[in-house]
Amino acid sequence: HPAAVKSLGRLLHRLGQWTELIALFRSEIESGSVSGERKALLLYKSGEIHEEQLGQREQAVECYEQALEAATSFRPALDALVRIYRSAGDWEPLAAVLERLAALATDPMQKAVLLAEVGELWESQLGRPERALQHYRRAFGLAPDHDLSRDALQRLVLASDNAGEAADVYQRALQDDLDPASRLYLIKLVGDLFARQLIDLPRAIGCYEEALALDGEDTEALDALARLYRETGAYGPLVDALRRLAASCEDATQAVQYLYEAASVVEVHLQPDYDVTPIYERIVELDQSEPALDALVRIYSDREAHQELARVAERQLAAERSPESRRTILLRLAAAREMMGEIPGAIEALAEAAEGQGDWLVLRELRRLLESRGDWQAVSEALGREAAASQERALTVKTLIRAATVFEERLGDVDSAADALERVLQLEPFHDEAASRLEGLLVREERWERLVEVAERRLGSGREQQVLPKIELHSRIAWIQREHLGQPAEAVTSLLRALKLDPNHLPTLLTLGELHLGLEQWQEAVRVYTRVAAL
Repeated sequence: HPAAVKSLGRLLHRLGQWTELIALFRSEIESGSVSGERKALLLYKSGEIHEEQLGQREQAVECYEQALEAATSFRPALDALVRIYRSAGDWEPLAAVLERLAALATDPMQKAVLLAEVGELWESQLGRPERALQHYRRAFGLAPDHDLSRDALQRLVLASDNAGEAADVYQRALQDDLDPASRLYLIKLVGDLFARQLIDLPRAIGCYEEALALDGEDTEALDALARLYRETGAYGPLVDALRRLAASCEDATQAVQYLYEAASVVEVHLQPDYDVTPIYERIVELDQSEPALDALVRIYSDREAHQELARVAERQLAAERSPESRRTILLRLAAAREMMGEIPGAIEALAEAAEGQGDWLVLRELRRLLESRGDWQAVSEALGREAAASQERALTVKTLIRAATVFEERLGDVDSAADALERVLQLEPFHDEAASRLEGLLVREERWERLVEVAERRLGSGREQQVLPKIELHSRIAWIQREHLGQPAEAVTSLLRALKLDPNHLPTLLTLGELHLGLEQWQEAVRVYTRVAAL
């Protein structure tokens, strides 16, 4: 009688008479009047009593198994067996029950999770990797984006040296409708298998290029492609990959390394078809790197790209540099600006390069540009510095002669012109051009005393070993003293000094005789003319 059985069951449960309650369930089952589901339920409840109230694990397991015989899909009995086997460490029975649960699951991901757990038991607890591999394959086939089964399958397949199978598994999975992230992950896995295990580089490249089509900023794919392009000598794509890696890199130092490699590949393998300058320009934007700036100088110099050369030089000057390096860059900047027609800018660069002691080459270039603009006052100052900076006497003399010309002809500054010529004569006392021009200046200005002083200094320099030029210089002094300074006695002294160099110099003797006559020094005149007649 159903009502009586139900009431009796409640009463026995309340009284804790578990054996009697189990017997009641058995009697109902043996009556033959219960359905399969009801029988499974009664056996499950009996198993619960054995497990939870009586502590009889084996009997509980037997009841749960009988419940599943009555209704194979009775989930509570399966869950109970999972709990008991797991707590007891009965791994093989647990694997069997989990497999039965997987068979009942309708959701692919849930089924994959259960099968992956079965595979993990066979791999980790039971030491049967071949059995585990079967279950991982099934799990992956159901849910390719399930991390555990995917990773485990890759690990076991590769451990068995069966990379080809792993690649096939992943490629089959890619035929399914996957979300973009899972598809990207699998494509890269296949690419890695082709690259590292199967040594099929073209197919590996194809996989990573497909990955980039899904995500153009995926650094793993870019890095792998760069490696593969290096190995296969695909230099154009390699440069593109390296530049994209640099663009996606947050670390400026790493980005610069990528770009330097790209530039090196271009210069070694892709010239002249590939323009390397944008790569070096990008390096400079990131780092103001000296090698990149030097490379741009080299390239723009070869192209005679003066505007770009000037821009690079300005960038170089923005950094801290030694005076020597800075002077070199300023010279390059000045040259570029001059070629661009920016003469004031070129002069400014050269003027900065010439600060301090100045370099003769820099000063010469500065003076040349100043001359082209007709800034003669500045030219004269530059010539003075140029002469002071010269290490060669011949160059110094030439520069001072040029300075004298500028002072005289452009600025009308006779004193400064004479000073420049005097400096020449201090270096070379018997320099014909300087002597002639200085004498011409001083004669025109009637500066006789200065002319005598200059001649005396020339005689006192001791640098001229020939006698005749000295005699002529003494005679010139005597002429000035007699004709312009009204100093005939001093003129006699000057001529006597000349005769000490050559007592038989006829022109000097004749001039001396004339001076004695003018001074009414008759005896002295007779002696001089007697010597002349004797000669």
